Amino acid sequence: YSQQELKQLISLHCEDPDAVEESGLTREDHKLITGVFDYKEKRVMDVMTKTVNVFMLEEKTRLSPQVMLQIYRMGFTRIPVYREYRENIVGLLYTKDLILIDPDDDVELSTIISLREAAQEEAAEKSILKMLVNDTTKLDVVMKMFKARCSHMLFATSSGEVDGAVTVTGIITLEDVLEELLNDEIIDESDNVVDTNHPEQTVVVPKKKRLDLSRIFENMYLPFSQQLSVDEASAVVAYLVASTAEFKLFKECEIALLGLINNHSEVVEIGCEDDDESLASSVGSTNRNDAPTGTTIYKQGEATDKFTLILQGKVMIESGFERFQSSLGPWSKLCEKALSRETHVPDFTATVMTSQPCRLLQVSRSSYVAAVRAAKVEARVGKLHVMKQLTKGCKTNNNGSSSNLANQVQAPTHQQHQHQPPTYPSPDQIDSTTSTPGSSGHQDIEMEVEMKHLLP
Repeated sequence: YSQQELKQLISLHCEDPDAVEESGLTREDHKLITGVFDYKEKRVMDVMTKTVNVFMLEEKTRLSPQVMLQIYRMGFTRIPVYREYRENIVGLLYTKDLILIDPDDDVELSTIISLREAAQEEAAEKSILKMLVNDTTKLDVVMKMFKARCSHMLFATSSGEVDGAVTVTGIITLEDVLEELLNDEIIDESDNVVDTNHPEQTVVVPKKKRLDLSRIFENMYLPFSQQLSVDEASAVVAYLVASTAEFKLFKECEIALLGLINNHSEVVEIGCEDDDESLASSVGSTNRNDAPTGTTIYKQGEATDKFTLILQGKVMIESGFERFQSSLGPWSKLCEKALSRETHVPDFTATVMTSQPCRLLQVSRSSYVAAVRAAKVEARVGKLHVMKQLTKGCKTNNNGSSSNLANQVQAPTHQQHQHQPPTYPSPDQIDSTTSTPGSSGHQDIEMEVEMKHLLP
């Protein structure tokens, strides 16, 4: 049989119900076998990602924190590096090499290319020449090139040259060839689009949208601020729910936790300009004798009711009788048990050194307990329903009217924000109000549950 005849024979065995039962071939089998036949006839230009759609970096780019975060978000393991114009590829950045780079060093990208060149004992230009393939080459030949050259990426070129230099028209990867072989798209956990040549075709995530990990680390490089950004607050909520036992109960009640983080926690800045007057009220008394070069936020043996999450900077820890010293950086937690225990006494002293600015998020036990009660309200009436009714409730309050249950959930004044959290209706009150479905009490709880001070 010829190739065309074989394809037709397979189609007959996969499309006819009686033939399918006898042959055991399925539509997926037909799709796979057809891909094996067809991919040989396709050329590089048919499947490559065009240069205009390729994520590239210029060789003089500085690897600043913002650039590193951009590289992380793109999700590529290999990034072409060009000189002056995009068609002039001079190197390839392997993102695993960035593990060794400190973003604060602001290293130029060309330095990384040179270091890899030295390690390979081969000029980057020569390495690129070995990765060139004509864009009219058929895919079965390209597959052999991938195997022979131990590479997962090749640069497609046209037959013409510009000023004696090879013009790159696009890139082709091993995954591109495999997709044609399988006659299907391969989408991994880092893909944002189905096809880079058609970025409008975004990846559909069936489950809850995954948290971009870069949001968790981004705040390490943001300017200091006493306000949490939307992304920063979301990252804090996701991190605390995933890593801290005291916050796991908010997994299905994120509105209450977002409200706690946004409205009833304190963002404390230490070591920043013009913050000397606020330190005493923010972190308690500062003992200059015990900590002459820093601000003490916890003292060994002294009870506390505050949980602390380090957002930026470092905190010095002294623990044990010998006062063993260690330091904690961003996303480290202190005194989680202060939220769940009526009395918590830390067995360490925590000090923020004045030589380096530090930004902390602190949550008091009273605010945490109030948020737990609010979470029970959210769990009972439903997140979506709460959000809808809160919008109505805010409009009602703006018109000057009030309700019985709303009066129990008072918006805090500035003093309440610092010293005592607002009160919430107790679970018993909620139970009694919602005990009879369809009753006026039930309608009241639906219309009057006020948690607007908990909303972000």
